[in-house]
Amino acid sequence: MEHDDRLSPGMQQFIESLGVYFEHLEMPRIAGRILGLLLVADRPLTLDDMAASLRVSRGSASTNIRLAVQAGVAELVGFPGDRHDYYRLADDAWEHNIRRGIKLTTMLRRIVEEGLAALEPDDCAARARLADLHDFCDFSLGELAAMLARWREHHQARAATRTRPAPPFDPGRGASAR
Repeated sequence: MEHDDRLSPGMQQFIESLGVYFEHLEMPRIAGRILGLLLVADRPLTLDDMAASLRVSRGSASTNIRLAVQAGVAELVGFPGDRHDYYRLADDAWEHNIRRGIKLTTMLRRIVEEGLAALEPDDCAARARLADLHDFCDFSLGELAAMLARWREHHQARAATRTRPAPPFDPGRGASAR
């Protein structure tokens, strides 16, 4: 895609708004814009596609797609006979976010347990605060596990009702977005 003329003004605004949203989550705006572009792209995109469409440098596209890949919302794909790297929205981008929450909360719970074990017996105030955080971790883990199960059930039910398959990928075709 040489430039973003294929994106309607409304889609351009959507992509920009998603960039601003992710900025509130302390991610670079361009990473959010890349995610927005991947959400609407009808095929995996190269760094050049992303840079041209978003009117950013290739280096900025590279840096920010790496952040998206590390966050689990984008993934690198390749195609036989094509030397380019392509990126697409990860199939489990939203589920990954919940699993990440479970992993991080489990880590925090273990750290809190270390803190509780290290406390002096007479440090009641700190013990109460750490016990409260431990309870919060247990509560959160239960809620996240239940949310993950509900999400999977919901996602599978929605997928079963979708009838329109994705178009086949042609690496020679220019990247376009709807």
